Amino acid sequence: MLNVRLAKAEDEEAALGLVCGLLAELGATPPSPGEISPVFADLVSGRDSRFVVIGEVEGQVRAVCTVSFVQSMRSIGRYAIIQEMYVEPELRSSGAGTDVLRFAWVRPYPPAAAWSNSGHPFMVTAKSNSTSGLASQMWVRGSAGDPRGANTQRIAS
Repeated sequence: MLNVRLAKAEDEEAALGLVCGLLAELGATPPSPGEISPVFADLVSGRDSRFVVIGEVEGQVRAVCTVSFVQSMRSIGRYAIIQEMYVEPELRSSGAGTDVLRFAWVRPYPPAAAWSNSGHPFMVTAKSNSTSGLASQMWVRGSAGDPRGANTQRIAS
């Protein structure tokens, strides 16, 4: 069974290994652990503008998702970008990726005022490589009063 949680500093080696696996699958040369270690430390620092979610089976990290937040005028505030998402090949099509993304989607957020201005929706943009090509989607989720609200809608792809 997959256990999904926020990554901690002690998950660094496993999370970096998965991100390097992702980059290798995409044909990219992964940076050295020394180069990306400070970035991982920043991502798991507890700041509200970034985080890492991991999925583990029997204590072994098998999936990773990194999320960063940015501001834009087009979104009228803040939105999230999934920077890296990787599930080990053996767990693909098992729902593991869905579970990791769902956790990232509903993880506890700071007060709504920190997420948007004047009640505008929270938006998430995700890009993924798949056998069907590159996909980009934007979703509106809840209202500023309830950033985890149920009235989620796909607004673009």
